[in-house]
Amino acid sequence: MSGQEDLANQKYKQKNMSYQKRQLNAEEENVILPILVKVLKKTSHMKSLKAPEICAGMNNLRIRDGKFKQVFTESMLRRLSNYIRANEILPLIANNKGYYVSYDVRDIEDEIKSLEDRISGIQYAISGLKRYRQQLISEQINQDPCGIS
Repeated sequence: MSGQEDLANQKYKQKNMSYQKRQLNAEEENVILPILVKVLKKTSHMKSLKAPEICAGMNNLRIRDGKFKQVFTESMLRRLSNYIRANEILPLIANNKGYYVSYDVRDIEDEIKSLEDRISGIQYAISGLKRYRQQLISEQINQDPCGIS
């Protein structure tokens, strides 16, 4: 890969990763992610895996083979799942049956709708907390505007 292609790839990753709280570390990106992708490629709608099963399997691999050092948690699974989707690595679906890969447009549309609904719910919760915070600030100002008790 040329220097210019490498720079373009870095810019693409930065742009697409800007939403994350923190980017993947080297072990997550270069070791754990490829193993997880290999595991997920074996799944389907009829052969989905629940989060605890994935975590247990990844941690068993970690202990048995020493392939990576970090404990594989459900939080890591969610973060890597978002990375997989955002970077178009696999069409990963997660629902009450578990995680699986699907090339069915309807499954992908359902997953998009599910993600959009979660965003909407989070935005609604944020709005409520902001209103509550504003009420608290208003009450504090009205109770003691000069800071004298």
